[in-house]
Amino acid sequence: MPPMDIHNNLFGLCSKPYSEGESKFFDLQSLINKLLLFDVFILYSPNLREIPYLVKAFGFEGTLALLSSGALRISCEARITAQVGQTDFLVPGGKALPLGTYSVSYGFAADRRKWISDNLRNVGIANLSHNQIKKLKRAVVEAFDNNYLQDFDSQLLKQANGDLASNRGIELATTIALEKEKGLKVKPNDFLIRLHQIDDQIFEVETNLSEVFSLDELEVHKIVEKAVLGIAGLNQRIAEMNVHSALSGFLEDETPLFGDRLEFLFQSLDPDKLEVNLSRVLQLKNCPSIVSDSNQPVNIEKLLEVRESQELKVFREWLRKIDSVSDSEIVEQLNDIRSKLGVFAQGDTGKTSRLVISTLAGFVPVVGAFAGLGLGAFDTFLLEKILPYSGVVAFVDKLYPSIFQHQGMSS
Repeated sequence: MPPMDIHNNLFGLCSKPYSEGESKFFDLQSLINKLLLFDVFILYSPNLREIPYLVKAFGFEGTLALLSSGALRISCEARITAQVGQTDFLVPGGKALPLGTYSVSYGFAADRRKWISDNLRNVGIANLSHNQIKKLKRAVVEAFDNNYLQDFDSQLLKQANGDLASNRGIELATTIALEKEKGLKVKPNDFLIRLHQIDDQIFEVETNLSEVFSLDELEVHKIVEKAVLGIAGLNQRIAEMNVHSALSGFLEDETPLFGDRLEFLFQSLDPDKLEVNLSRVLQLKNCPSIVSDSNQPVNIEKLLEVRESQELKVFREWLRKIDSVSDSEIVEQLNDIRSKLGVFAQGDTGKTSRLVISTLAGFVPVVGAFAGLGLGAFDTFLLEKILPYSGVVAFVDKLYPSIFQHQGMSS
C-alpha cells in the first residue's frame, strides 16, 4: 500500500458533546462530510460505540461495504492527557506536589488486546443475528488503523516536557486559559509567567497572575494547569498526525497554539475549516442534510461511488479557496446557467435531449449566437467548449443529493 498523503487524510472524532444527550452522540452528517472531504477518515473510537450508529444509518451490508472500502479506518486506543502533580499515586516520587507545581502524563490502556476485546462488545446489536455480529466484529477489526500512539509515548512525553522547560507557548496558552476560564481578554505581555523545571517531569510556576488579575492561589493554579494541558494536548495532536499520517481534528482552544507553532502551515492544515466551508455551501444551496434522530436515507454505495469521482476532487480544491468569497458570490458561481447546462449536457439525460439544450442556449450570452444554427448539429467536443462542464456545480447539484436517494432509485 502506498504511503498516505497527510493532507488528504483526517484523524479525529465524529460525535457531538455528551451534554447534548446520548441520542446525539454520533454525528452522521459530520461523518458524511469527512468521507467526502478526505480520501481516508480515521475515526478515533476508543469504545467502538459508533458502530451501532453506522448500522442504523447504512444497514448491515452497507456498513460492511463502508468498512471494507478503506474510506473509513478506526483507531481503537485509550488515550488521556493529564496533569498529575497533585495526585500522589501518579506523580513521580509518589508524593503530591503543592499548588503551582505541575507534571504532565500521557495515559494509555495497560493491555491493548484486552481493551479492544472488551470494547468489541459494543458492536453487538439486538436486531442482528449471531453470525452477523461475528461478521461485523471481524470487519471492524480489519478496518483498524494499526498505528498506535502508545508506541510513541516516551517521545511524546519528552517533547511535552521539553516545551514546558523552554516555556514554549506558555504565555499564549495562559491568555487562552484566562479568556476561557475568567472571560479576560488579555495579551501575553500583560502579565509575567515562567515555568522552572525542578525535576525530570516536574515544573514550578513563577507568575504575577495573582496580583494583576486579583486571583487566589487555587485560581492561579487552575489557570496555569489549563495552559500546561493546552501545550501537552497540542503535542498529542501533532503526534497523532505523525503516527496516523493524517491531519488531526484540533480542538477550538488549540487552534491559536497550533497557529503560533506553525503559522505558515496552519491555513492548509485546518481540516475543521474545510468542513465548515462545506456546510456553508450546502446550506446556501439548500442541499439535503442530516439532523439528529432523523431517518434521512443514505445510499452508501452511491457515497462510495461519489468519493471516487473527479467532480469531488475538483470540488475539494474549490472549497479550499472560498474563505474570503462572499455568500452571494458563491451562490452566483453555483447558479451559473452555462455551468448548469454543461452539467446537463454531459449527463445521460442531456445527451439525448439536445433539442432542449438548443432551446435553452438561446438565453445564454455567446451561446445564443449559435442557437439558430441548430446546436444538435455540433459534435460533443464543440458542445463542451461552448457549455463548459463544472465539476463544482455537478457535485453540488447532482452527486451530493444522489447519496440521499434510496438504492435502486434513479440518480
